[in-house]
Amino acid sequence: LNRGEEAVEPLREAWEILRRELGDGHPASLGAQQNLSFILQAVGRHDESIGLGRTALAALIERCGEGSLPVADALIRLSASYYEEAEALSLRAKAVLERLEPRGFNMSTCLNNLGRIAEERGEAGVGCELHRKAVEIRRELCGDGPETAFCLGNLALLAAGRPDEAAVALEEALHCYALAGRTTGSAVEGLRHNLELCRRNGTGRSFRPGV
Repeated sequence: LNRGEEAVEPLREAWEILRRELGDGHPASLGAQQNLSFILQAVGRHDESIGLGRTALAALIERCGEGSLPVADALIRLSASYYEEAEALSLRAKAVLERLEPRGFNMSTCLNNLGRIAEERGEAGVGCELHRKAVEIRRELCGDGPETAFCLGNLALLAAGRPDEAAVALEEALHCYALAGRTTGSAVEGLRHNLELCRRNGTGRSFRPGV
């Protein structure tokens, strides 16, 4: 419900119960620990979030092995909090996923995150290619839904220097949100604003649903 501060203590209590009943290294305990880490990051408590994420990752590596899917998932989660190591963590996750689940949802998330990192470095070409691959996987798994729209929006932002490609990605993202009944809100309005900017730059292409 977007009330992160209220969620922190119930999640912490749930984690403590699981640790007491099942043990620190049980998958359910480690899952709760990672959920708590995620919420702490969302409310700005980054150091605490990183600490919990790192200990959960270490426990999963010991329990499941470095090259396992649970570890790949933990690496992706930790990368969201640990900005200084985000690329290294994401690349470790990507290496595992390429071997075990190359067309899974986590791979699309990993590619999306690496695309954002490339964007911040000014590597637009590299970033766009990563986002295109993320969109492709999301579309396979989620169809024309909000999860695909999210990746399309990121692709559009990075493709801003190519108004035609950006406009098509933005139109596709708006179409995906509309199919899910989301026609208002900050995300949708932001996409519409960016689409208008692309159109002002003279793009002549357009997206046609179902084609």
